Amino acid sequence: MEMKTRKAITIIGMSLSLLAAFAWAGDGHGKMMGKNQQGMKMEGEGHAMIDLPSMQCDMCKNNIETGLSKIPGIKSVDVNVEKKTGHVNYDPAVIDESEIEVAINKLGYWANDKPADPNSYDNLMGCCQMPEEEYNQMMKSSKKMTMPHDNMMKKMMDRSGMQKMEHENMKMRNQDGMKMGSMKMDNMKMGDMKMGNMDMKMGDSSGKTSMTMISLPTVQCGSCQARIESNLSKIDGIVEVKVDIDRKMGHVVYDPEKLTVKSIENVIASIGYQANDIPADSKAYDNLPGCCKVP
Repeated sequence: MEMKTRKAITIIGMSLSLLAAFAWAGDGHGKMMGKNQQGMKMEGEGHAMIDLPSMQCDMCKNNIETGLSKIPGIKSVDVNVEKKTGHVNYDPAVIDESEIEVAINKLGYWANDKPADPNSYDNLMGCCQMPEEEYNQMMKSSKKMTMPHDNMMKKMMDRSGMQKMEHENMKMRNQDGMKMGSMKMDNMKMGDMKMGNMDMKMGDSSGKTSMTMISLPTVQCGSCQARIESNLSKIDGIVEVKVDIDRKMGHVVYDPEKLTVKSIENVIASIGYQANDIPADSKAYDNLPGCCKVP
């Protein structure tokens, strides 16, 4: 009897020892795993390349980089103005890419296919805003059209007014005539073209229109483009205006019975910009935003 009791005690003691050993090993392994997981979380870094289609200038670059740098989890931001992209390094344990996009939207800029916050966009400097027609087109082509987009478009339509709508209707009416005129360009005689301003006559269902290319050596940014296009579009006799910032040229289609190249140049000069050899009005130039003035 005494031997059996001793054996039982021995077996129980060994079992308890084994259980204690397993418990210690399990707890140590769990702590080690926890440390490793925690270390991986802290060391992880996310990288996002975000399209910024609405940005225009170095001020936009500064706005985005400064704004994002203040957000927890953002490690670095590098915006490329020419490519309209932003490279963001971030902590995925704190913030994700969709939240970064929303943060950019709140600064007033598009991020990938997510539109800018309308109020923030309206508060941007003029040089940071896209030409109105181009912005509207981007919103129309967006695959994720939502109510905020519609509200933005309504604001922009209200801002431009009925004259802008009439101008767009006139463009549509003249589109077929302009295409026909373009097709005939190869057959035009050099004598029908004024090489100084490249004036050309083109067929139109409502009469005759002319096109001129005007040199705009003092334009600087998107705000300049929007200002010239908007002001000229309000002039009776202007059919179409398109300003190329990179080439510093203005393409104007107009009714020669109502306007001349000289009168168009004078209008542009009165806005504050040089047009061909007509200097800008000094007072109008002084009233331009800083981003629209020649360095």
